[in-house]
Amino acid sequence: MKISIFTYVYKPESFLINELAEFLAKNNQVEVLTGLPNYSKDCLYDGYSYKGPYREKVNNVTILRYPIILRKSGFIRLALNYITSILSASFSVFRLRKSDIAFVFATSPIFTAIPAIFFAKFRGAKVVIWLQDLWPESFFAIINRNPNGILGKFLGLIVRWIYRYTDLILIQSNDFRTNLEKYNYRGRIEWIPNWAKEVKSITRPLWVDEIPSDKFVITFAGNIGVAQKLETLIEAVSKLNNNIIHLAIVGDGREKENLENKYKNNEFIRFYGRKPTGDMTYLFEKSDALAVVLKNDPAFSLVVPSKVQSYLMAKKPILASLNGAGANLIKELSVGLVAPAENVDALAKRIDEMINLSTEERQKIAVNAYQSYEKFFSEKKVISRVEELLKSLVNS
Repeated sequence: MKISIFTYVYKPESFLINELAEFLAKNNQVEVLTGLPNYSKDCLYDGYSYKGPYREKVNNVTILRYPIILRKSGFIRLALNYITSILSASFSVFRLRKSDIAFVFATSPIFTAIPAIFFAKFRGAKVVIWLQDLWPESFFAIINRNPNGILGKFLGLIVRWIYRYTDLILIQSNDFRTNLEKYNYRGRIEWIPNWAKEVKSITRPLWVDEIPSDKFVITFAGNIGVAQKLETLIEAVSKLNNNIIHLAIVGDGREKENLENKYKNNEFIRFYGRKPTGDMTYLFEKSDALAVVLKNDPAFSLVVPSKVQSYLMAKKPILASLNGAGANLIKELSVGLVAPAENVDALAKRIDEMINLSTEERQKIAVNAYQSYEKFFSEKKVISRVEELLKSLVNS
């Protein structure tokens, strides 16, 4: 097969589309169309500038890049980032070779699908969207605006148009189905969950040893943004006022600086910044519980945060503050304790319960977690399923 991937993010940004593209490139011709890398940063990644490089080849994947206005903070900059991404990608589709599949990795914004549809019409390709977020609902949840106004109706029309020309949608949560019906999608739907990355640094990172060994370590690892509502976790830990707790926050994002300033005098927490993916195995081994937190919003209740799969692979108890699909999954698999999203008091109680789990209870959670990971979320199993679905679509 010849596959053209349209994505808002790609290497050196760390997202699942990297592994999928490189796996598909083993037996297929794969090109990736994406912007200059800048996710969760106020600047471009090292080695990139507006002079390029605009064409690379990494692990058999041809990467074609286009210029964008940097994301940064604020609604206006975010909107400009989205608009320039759509325009630049649309002008760049002519750099792609003829393909069988136009594959969209649909993180926010789903507008990444627009140039893919133009390309598919021009080149006679099938359009496949791997839906990571629900648009426009997740957008309004992040900017705290009413989704039922004029802007919401306008964005809804765009989403309907996109779905009209999509041949297959892959969903990371089965709860997405109702939302697709809302926007009149009538095509094929397949459940493709996010997988956990099996990456480990060769040498043990020194920064992990800075995490105290005589504390109960609760770790949050990942993007620190509005959607994560990390204040819930920090306030819950602070409410307990328990000297045995150490909250390790590892990652970066638009809210990191604000939270650091707000809680700089909190003795129970520490921000460790962005760290390599390969360090996470050592980090999780040092942790007693792994936290996942989301904002209390209907859009986020349909999502299963991808960090859940990584936590399952780590065989550690999950401490969750979220609603809906993610909460239900953790409960059904018996792999942790769950509090409603943004409920500080309930989460504080769950933390206290987590601290007091017996050795036998922790061992049972570890077994449940890894068995669930192998059954549903292993990288090889999920990616192979994606390739099968693409082949069946091309041959149909």
